[in-house]
Amino acid sequence: MNDETYRPYEEVELPLEPFALRGKDPQAWLEQATGHRIIAEMARKRLWELSMSKEPPHLRRVETLACMRAYMMLMGFAFENVAKAILITRDHSIVSNVKLKKWRTNRNGHGLVVLIKAILLEVSPEKEYLLLRLEEYVVWAGRYPIPLTSKGYKAAEEGKRFTLGTPDIKRVEDMFSRLESLVGRYELRR
Repeated sequence: MNDETYRPYEEVELPLEPFALRGKDPQAWLEQATGHRIIAEMARKRLWELSMSKEPPHLRRVETLACMRAYMMLMGFAFENVAKAILITRDHSIVSNVKLKKWRTNRNGHGLVVLIKAILLEVSPEKEYLLLRLEEYVVWAGRYPIPLTSKGYKAAEEGKRFTLGTPDIKRVEDMFSRLESLVGRYELRR
């Protein structure tokens, strides 16, 4: 490829393309969130079955941990997408024809606490703690055995961020439903 034909994506100006149409559509973000939520729920149900199993815990450990990690990570992805749907509802310029702007959060745009507190303004300490735990799974704990630094692992361990309790399920449902109700529709304006 020679220099005359190469144009970085930032320089390309196009009419409203599928990228921008989909990116500016809060319902597309909500659909993604809902998909994550559906699969997370499947993992949660299997986790519940495993917790009731008569099989010795050491024989079901890997599957139990996999289901818990999958649930937390996927619900974290669901919250991230529904929050971004709301922010895009409020400001369509977040998505241009060629790129998605960087999110103004910590943790490379995955800071669930920051994203959701910017939307709901008031979040109970219990729900904030839940978001912080989900965030941990989105950023690393759902994908890797350790984060990038020992400091990150120590903070997660000391903050008891590797937990999921029965009351958390109701909190997830309540908070997700509340956020879901705030997602708007995108009206194409030419």
